Amino acid sequence: MFKRAKRILRNKKALTALQTAILTGVGIAVALIVGYWVWTVVVGSIRTERLNLTIPSASFDKTLFSNAGGWKVTFRIKNVGPSDATIVDVRVNGKSYQDWGSDKVSVDLDTDDDNIDEPDVPISAGTEKKAEIQLKLDPFKHGQTVEIAVVTASNQVYTASVSLP
Repeated sequence: MFKRAKRILRNKKALTALQTAILTGVGIAVALIVGYWVWTVVVGSIRTERLNLTIPSASFDKTLFSNAGGWKVTFRIKNVGPSDATIVDVRVNGKSYQDWGSDKVSVDLDTDDDNIDEPDVPISAGTEKKAEIQLKLDPFKHGQTVEIAVVTASNQVYTASVSLP
């Protein structure tokens, strides 16, 4: 019986050098593919725009809105992220500037024309735009705090607040 067990063990073959090399190569290839996939997921999620809004300043101007009076709120929007951004909306107190109507809120994002009326305003990585928002005396009041939100195409919202003098 002992002889028979020895003979069975002797007939079993181990992996040859070629089989070992092939198996190792396949393992390394799979590891590289998984590593590349993980890298693209991590780097892809990091490459988004990041906007910084400076602290807005507000000043009262009697000549705005056909001498009805209002505030001129100015601030800068800087894209400090690695990717370009596109501004699609500016909100005042949670309401789009378009919903307020041009007779109450006017927005200028330092574009070629005077208003943001373009559907998309691009802001390249590393650049900044000067923003000016004009708010009419009525419905806005002296001492009121106004929240300004800039919305990008990737649905990121960047906010700043200003107290009207």
